[in-house]
Amino acid sequence: MSITDHDLRTRLRALPTELPQRVFAPAFPGAVRAGARRRRNRARVAGAAALAVLVAVGVGVPVGLLAGSGRTGASVVPARTPVFSFGGFSVTWLPDGLTHKLNTAAYGPVDGAGHGLPPGQAGSLPGNLTRRVVAADPTTFGSLFATTDARSDANPSAAWVTVTWRSQTTTNVHTMRQSVDSFVEGGGGNVDVTPDTVAGRPALVLRHDTATEAQFASPPSGQPTSPPAASRYQTALEWVDATGIVLSVELNGPSYPDTAVAHRIADGIVLGTMPTLAGYTPPGAAPVPVDAATAASARAAIEAVYTAGTPDDRWAAALQEGPDLLTVRAKTARLFPGLASTLKATVDTMTRVDADTVQASVLLSFTDPTVPTALGTDALPIGVTVARGTEGWQVTRASYCDNIASLQVPALSLAC
Repeated sequence: MSITDHDLRTRLRALPTELPQRVFAPAFPGAVRAGARRRRNRARVAGAAALAVLVAVGVGVPVGLLAGSGRTGASVVPARTPVFSFGGFSVTWLPDGLTHKLNTAAYGPVDGAGHGLPPGQAGSLPGNLTRRVVAADPTTFGSLFATTDARSDANPSAAWVTVTWRSQTTTNVHTMRQSVDSFVEGGGGNVDVTPDTVAGRPALVLRHDTATEAQFASPPSGQPTSPPAASRYQTALEWVDATGIVLSVELNGPSYPDTAVAHRIADGIVLGTMPTLAGYTPPGAAPVPVDAATAASARAAIEAVYTAGTPDDRWAAALQEGPDLLTVRAKTARLFPGLASTLKATVDTMTRVDADTVQASVLLSFTDPTVPTALGTDALPIGVTVARGTEGWQVTRASYCDNIASLQVPALSLAC
């Protein structure tokens, strides 16, 4: 049976003007509110479970979603088409004017294929405080974003975003603070440190005026006496997440950049999974012995690179991309003549990482009072990776450049 519009209107007009009101028990409103609370709690639990599943299967999750921010009025930047992705993480927000310039892996700038850039090819780079106070690691990846024009008033003028997936030295903000203290004591200049939080995790904000560094306050002959004005001041936000990943957002500018900008970038970092690294063995893995022939070849390469007086041709042949690094060797000798003339390497232990990679523990001895005090007095224990390629067994460029970075001379690190 169907009903016509006329019938419907007639029945509606016949309804009383006041419909009877339903009487509710006194406890009914409270029950409704309790039910709403239960539904909200179930939604939160379901959301947390879903987030855990995403993390477990390796789906990228914004840092700001991993825990409560702990900052009043903080806004979480949702995952979207990344501004840029590299090293297993993505940056999803940047202030206007900053665009991607280059990437870094392990111990220096790399090209699109992940190979180290030859000296000078990276160009002039703004200072990276993070890599100088937080020890670089084989699992460290970073990206630099900078202004594309020559304006000196842009603030920030540059931003470094760095992720270390499995740091062997920085485990919390306390070890991070100790690294800052060592940097300052070694002539790094003044660093103001204040506590903060990122995604509910303890964090540090570092503010550094690069003009206070010893290299500018008492520069060697022929070296610059002041840093570039556009990137003189650094504001770095550093933290370690609940899984041990070390993250940093560092800003450069003509005056101290705003910490809020660093937080906004940090909230939008999306973590995926650590890239596969050839020859990398996670800390704690059982050592694998090295056969006598391999040990002899690896030891010969190490001693050639880390012994004073090795001829340039033999030195270059024992080091990956050695010919490109001869200028770094020469600069090091000019700045630290005692180190260059007395350096001697003693191989302590070796372990095989894979068929073509060996990791060695080496003690360097030398006599040079000008070497930064943070390195000790006349001896330095280091780790050296030796890899077999088309040129035979060679010290990796990453190992050599890591040791050069320990000298705390930015010009050497950037050239390496």
